[in-house]
Amino acid sequence: MPTLGAPELIIILVIIILIFGVGKLPEVGSALGKGLREFRTATDDKDKADDQAPATATSAPPAAVEPTRQTAAIDAPRVESNGARAYTVQHGDTLESIARRHDVSVESLMEANGYSRPDRVLDPGDNVRLPSSGRSV
Repeated sequence: MPTLGAPELIIILVIIILIFGVGKLPEVGSALGKGLREFRTATDDKDKADDQAPATATSAPPAAVEPTRQTAAIDAPRVESNGARAYTVQHGDTLESIARRHDVSVESLMEANGYSRPDRVLDPGDNVRLPSSGRSV
């Protein structure tokens, strides 16, 4: 966004003088100053209220609690219609932990999913294809 330089400010001042006149300029300035003071006061009051809100809050449990690790039945791979095995990524899973759990190599898991790096970030809910062969180290 462009900044306002001296020429732009002079043009704005001339337009204000033409609209309001020289006699009204002090009134406009004081009204503008009063509005800015009220705005600052309101924002300061809101900041103070936000700072005090957690201290006065009740000890109610949080609305959203991260679920605990699901049972082993959910961790089991599912078989898709084309016969391939798939796994839904859980919170905290990595390619290495998935490969270890399903007895496949990280390299074959990467190849089956088209991943180029073993440190790829997996999000919970992602579907990962499991290779059909066993561990090939």
